[in-house]
Amino acid sequence: MDETAVLEALGEATGLAPAEVRGRLSRECLWPGWNSMAELCRRRIKPHVYSPGMAEFYEGAAAALFGGVVWNGNPLKRRMRRWIRRRLGRAGSGLETLCFGDGLGVESAALARAGHLVTYFDPSGPATVFARSLFVREGVAVRQVRALDELAGSSFDAVLCLDVLEHVPDPEGLLRGLAGLLKPAGELYLHAPFGSISLSLPLHLAEHRRLSGRTALFQRCELEPVGAAWLWMPIVLRRADGGRQPAASAYVGLNGWLLRALAAPPVFAVLDLLFHCLNAVCTLANWSFRWCHAFRNFRNPA
Repeated sequence: MDETAVLEALGEATGLAPAEVRGRLSRECLWPGWNSMAELCRRRIKPHVYSPGMAEFYEGAAAALFGGVVWNGNPLKRRMRRWIRRRLGRAGSGLETLCFGDGLGVESAALARAGHLVTYFDPSGPATVFARSLFVREGVAVRQVRALDELAGSSFDAVLCLDVLEHVPDPEGLLRGLAGLLKPAGELYLHAPFGSISLSLPLHLAEHRRLSGRTALFQRCELEPVGAAWLWMPIVLRRADGGRQPAASAYVGLNGWLLRALAAPPVFAVLDLLFHCLNAVCTLANWSFRWCHAFRNFRNPA
């Protein structure tokens, strides 16, 4: 999906004029989270706290789409996408895969191109419009569902839930629901940056910071870690055998410890400030959407 196609899809999903779309996307590149924070302020919704206003924001606001474009082109997200694709590839093609909360549909399109049977779900109306446009432009077959009750239990070889749990008021309930959709040997690919609480991430709920880097949530849902990338980007879970709650591996445990350390408010505040300063300097030094890979890496996730 090239730059023109992305701008057109954003215009279709948001109803904004092309000049406004480009302006908002440029501000998002300069300061990630700008559009969501501005919209929350306009609606007088308190950031980092779940409320009826926040629920309405998720369902209908288009501001988060701009952040989604920038994040999906980020090198960290692209690295996570490659890692998942390689792991799934070892099991062959044609896997029944659910991309839960996939937003723009980038993960769904990438896995469909890899030969998997993909189902897409996201509660956001504007995001669904963008994803539908992406699937058509990319020529991939992706099943889209609007409600989880359309899905049969124990029907998926793999479920992806990336950057979702930190937004929902009941992460344990959602995780149990997703676990129920897995086949007995299915895998759940999870990325949930619970500790990333800052003004640039106003939709992350502060009450979940305590869950960062801890496996207790997985154990309560009778899930066991069976693999992980660096800093749990992502962590891979399976149903625990017979309800058993095994100890996490040393590698998973080490990365969990690092996540807990990085989630400490003073530490994360410093890291977040350094990131934004570096991002602003690099963006201003080479003012282009392509600096943050927001466009040219949509089609090629490698």
